[in-house]
Amino acid sequence: MENKGRRKIFVIAIITLLVCTFILFSSIPGSPLYKTTGPVSLIADPVQKFVTGAFDKIEGFISSIKEGQTIRDENKKLQDKVTELEQRIKELEENGRRWQELKEAFSIKELYSDYDLVGASILTRELSDWFDVFRVSVGTRDGITVEGKESYAVVDAGMHLVGRVYAADISSAKILPVLNESSVISAKLNTAGGSLLRVRGDILLKEEGLCLIDSISDFASLSIGDEVITSGAGGLFPPGLPIGIITAINDEGSYMGKSAFMKVYADYRILKDVFIMKGKVSD
Repeated sequence: MENKGRRKIFVIAIITLLVCTFILFSSIPGSPLYKTTGPVSLIADPVQKFVTGAFDKIEGFISSIKEGQTIRDENKKLQDKVTELEQRIKELEENGRRWQELKEAFSIKELYSDYDLVGASILTRELSDWFDVFRVSVGTRDGITVEGKESYAVVDAGMHLVGRVYAADISSAKILPVLNESSVISAKLNTAGGSLLRVRGDILLKEEGLCLIDSISDFASLSIGDEVITSGAGGLFPPGLPIGIITAINDEGSYMGKSAFMKVYADYRILKDVFIMKGKVSD
């Protein structure tokens, strides 16, 4: 029984080998078997096409995976490049804005030729917001010395009054903003023969960017939209610096007399650079 099984396997192997040899020779053009294997080809060709097609599909699938990875890599590089370009555009826009500020600052210097203009960047805020004291990047080494009643006016690039320097160390200075409740400015209306006023910071108004105007003469004529500028009186600030515009007027009598609200020009929330008008002034 065991020998019979072995002979059967041997016979099947021989037949399989002969069939494969037959198919191989019959597929060679010009061979004796090529013309006599038409019927066999009817069966073999579909099988061959199926196998070939399957290999082609597998090869195509592998190729598509490789191409997909290549596309993903290229997309990542393009996205990184777009991000880099967007950042560069933002930097150029910021540089353009600062350049414009510097150009406008030159007009301040021309208008106030008796003052040296010292540019400074805002470093930190003290306390809770921009309306309290903040620190800038120049100090005594830059000639900003505050002793006794000396002070320096601080403006933005639009020559709007920001505040004044009230203290300085070697590398930095502290600025007291117009909106601070400790700030008091001698001002006037920017009109011919404009009435004198007093501008004061107010703890309840500063969050709205407003100051209180008082010490208004009974004969003064105020209107909403009037511009308020420094008067130069007292020596803390040069005359003619724009401070803000009147937004409301209180004509009702009080122990303080007539009063008004003023919207400050300087936008402390976006302020990055200021200019100190260097010059020794005394009260």
